[in-house]
Amino acid sequence: FNGDAMDATGNGHDGTAEVGYVEWGAGSVSLAEDRLGNADYCYMFEGGGNFVVAQDPSLNPPEMTIVAWVKLYETWAHSYFISNDIWNCWKFQIQDANKPFFTRKILKDDGSGENAWIDKDSDSETLDPNNGVWHHIAVTHKSGEMAFYIDGVQTVLWDDIPTGTPVDPNPAVDICIGQALPTSVFSATPGDPYEWKEWLGYLKGYLDDLKLYNIVLTETQVNQIYIWEKDTVVE
Repeated sequence: FNGDAMDATGNGHDGTAEVGYVEWGAGSVSLAEDRLGNADYCYMFEGGGNFVVAQDPSLNPPEMTIVAWVKLYETWAHSYFISNDIWNCWKFQIQDANKPFFTRKILKDDGSGENAWIDKDSDSETLDPNNGVWHHIAVTHKSGEMAFYIDGVQTVLWDDIPTGTPVDPNPAVDICIGQALPTSVFSATPGDPYEWKEWLGYLKGYLDDLKLYNIVLTETQVNQIYIWEKDTVVE
C-alpha cells in the first residue's frame, strides 16, 4: 500500500480499487499517512471502498498466516478487512469488542463428510479506535490449531478446534480487501447466497503492509516482523 495496491512480492496478486456497495454508501479508498508519518503510504477505507484481488488457488493454502497493520476509527462488529468468499472459505475482521476475529471453513477429517466453521477471536480487547493507535495483528491457522497475535505477542492459541482440509471458495468470487465481498458480487435478490445483509460489512479504519503466507509463522517470526516493522518502512 505504498501509494498503490500492487503485490510487492512479484507474484502478481495486485489489487484493483472499487467503490463500496450502494447499501454502504458506495464509498472509496484513499491514501493516508502511515504509522511512521509517511504521506500516502497506507489506505483509509470508507463506505465499503475496497480492493479486489483475482481469485487464485494459492490464496487458500492448507496452512496460512495473515499479518497486517490496522488502525480503527470506529468500533463496529462487521469491520472486515480481508475476505475470501466470506464464511464459504475464510475471512478476517474486527468484532464489536475490538477483537481480531477469523473464520475458516474446513471439511472435517473424521469421516463424517461434514463441514466445520472455525470461528475464533484474539481473546483480547486492545484495538481501541478512540486512541488513534496502529496495531500489528496476525492470525495463523493449520489443521487443529489457530493462534492470534497483537503487537508481536501471542494472545491466544486455540488447539481445541476441528481438524480437516480447507474448503475451496467459489471461483467466481475474488478476494476482497476492505469489504466482506467484492461490490459486484453483492445481490439485492432475496434468498440469493450473496444477498446484502448488514453483517456483510467493511473496514472502518486504516490498513497497511498486509501479508499472506502459505505457512504457519512461529511466535518468534511474528515477533521479529513486528519489531522490525514498527520502526521501519516496508518497501
